[in-house]
Amino acid sequence: MLERNISRDDVFNAIHDGRIIESYPEAKPYPSCLIAGVSGNKQVHVVTSWDEGAHAVYIITAYIPDEDHFQENGITRKMRK
Repeated sequence: MLERNISRDDVFNAIHDGRIIESYPEAKPYPSCLIAGVSGNKQVHVVTSWDEGAHAVYIITAYIPDEDHFQENGITRKMRK
C-alpha cells in the first residue's frame, strides 16, 4: 500500500463506500472478493478475504486500477488478448 501511495483511510473508504465487483468463493484459505471504491478523488481496488469462524476480514492487497486491465470506468475488467 505504501509503495502505491494508498493509505489506510483510502482502504477503509473504498471498503466502506465501495461495492463488490468480483467474488472468489472458492479462494483458499477463505472466500475473497474484489471491492471497487473511491477515496477522495482516487479510485481504489481492495481484495479482501473473510474468515467466518474468526469473524475477521483480511486485506490481501490494494491498488489503483489501471487502464491496461480495466475499462475507463475502473470497474469493468478488459478482455485478455
